[in-house]
Amino acid sequence: MKIGIFGGTFDPIHVGHVNVVEEVKFALGLDKIIVVPAFLSPHKTSSTLGADARMKCVSLAVEAYDDVEVTDFEISQGKSIYSYNTLQYFNELYPDDEIIFIIGTDQYENFDKWYKSKDILEIYKVVVVSRNHEDITIQSPFEKVEIPIFDVSSTLIRERMVNNEPFQHLVPHAVYQYLKENH
Repeated sequence: MKIGIFGGTFDPIHVGHVNVVEEVKFALGLDKIIVVPAFLSPHKTSSTLGADARMKCVSLAVEAYDDVEVTDFEISQGKSIYSYNTLQYFNELYPDDEIIFIIGTDQYENFDKWYKSKDILEIYKVVVVSRNHEDITIQSPFEKVEIPIFDVSSTLIRERMVNNEPFQHLVPHAVYQYLKENH
């Protein structure tokens, strides 16, 4: 089985993230994608939404997909977890399957600074999702998947929430309902 691991802060998850899940699963012929919300990214100092709210939003965003799971592995640790450790966890959980790590171009550009980045590249296939024909060269052993990506960011959504501006077109409907009722 080919399993994609897609981690992130998802603060909050948006239609662009869901599009990555759908498009990468198809492009790589994955049997399953596991979405891993971070408690807090090792490269960030805070998140606007709490870990439980982000976990709920991610679950709502992908609940209609039978071949997409959401795990609280990182959130349940209550601290920042390095991607290497998360990947090792899934490698032990699925020892007979191929684990594919999915990252964006922003993570790719700083990947050499990550904890055990060389080990990740030796053990796992790492796929870089390129947005809207970004002019970026992906070096081996990374693989590039170019997909249409929505022009949306979690930062934009947070700004719109704070300013009480419309954002329902930027997130899945169930996520919008949850955020309007709870934040």
